[in-house]
Amino acid sequence: MLQHENADDFVAHVLTDLAPYPSYYAHMGCPINVLGPGPEPKHVLPLLAVEDIPDDSQVIDVRARSDFAAGHLPGSIGIPASDETGVWTGWLVEFGTRLVLVADRKQDTAEIVTQLVRIGYDDVIGVVHDLGGVELVAYRSVDVAAFVDALDTDQLQVLDVRAPSEWSAGHVDGSTHRYLPDIRQSDLDLEKDREVWVACGSGYRATIAAGLIEQAGYTPVVLSEAGVTDVLTAKAKTRSQPAPQSGF
Repeated sequence: MLQHENADDFVAHVLTDLAPYPSYYAHMGCPINVLGPGPEPKHVLPLLAVEDIPDDSQVIDVRARSDFAAGHLPGSIGIPASDETGVWTGWLVEFGTRLVLVADRKQDTAEIVTQLVRIGYDDVIGVVHDLGGVELVAYRSVDVAAFVDALDTDQLQVLDVRAPSEWSAGHVDGSTHRYLPDIRQSDLDLEKDREVWVACGSGYRATIAAGLIEQAGYTPVVLSEAGVTDVLTAKAKTRSQPAPQSGF
C-alpha cells in the first residue's frame, strides 16, 4: 500500500478487483455514521394481521426455508433468520423502505430488528405470525439427487446465484449466472413458461432468490439444503460409476 507514487495510483490499486459489497454501505458512511442514527426503535414488534400490512411496505419472511417454500405471501422475500438476515435485507431492499416481518411465534424477532437497526433499517412496523385464510404462493424444493437426475434431461433452466468468484471456481454447464443482488437489476434471459431451478452454495441464497424471481413471473424450483458444489460432486460420481454388466 505504501509503494504508490501518488494518490491516483493508490486509489486505483485499492479499487482493483473489489468484491461486491452491500448497497446499504452507501448510506452508512454518511449520514448515519457521521450524524448518528435516529431514535432507537422498539424491539418488541406489534402483531399485525395480513390485511394490516401497508401496500408501501416490503414483507421479509424470516421463517425456515421449508416453511417459506410451503407457502408465503405474494411479493414477500424469504430471508431465513440467521446472522446474515440484516445484510441481505439491506442489500436487496431499497433504503428507507418500511418493513414487515413474517415469523414463527417462537422466533426471536428482536435479534432481527437489531441487525436491521445497525444498518439503518429502523422502520420495522410489525410482525405477522398467522397466514391462515390467505392465498399463499408455494414452490418445490429438491435435493441433490433430484437435481442431478433433472440435469440429465438436458432441458433444465438452471439459475446460479452465487458470487462471481464462486461461479468462476466451477458451475453447472449451461447454467445462467446472476449474483443474487443483481437479479432485480438485470434481465435473466430465461423462459417464463418453464421452471427455473435455482442453486447457490448452501440453499440459503437460493431461497432468497426464489422470492425475487417469483415477482418477475418465473416459477422457481429450489435446491434448498445443498449447493452447486454438491451437485457437481454427485454428477462426477455418477459419471465415474462403471456401467452394469449384462448377465449370461
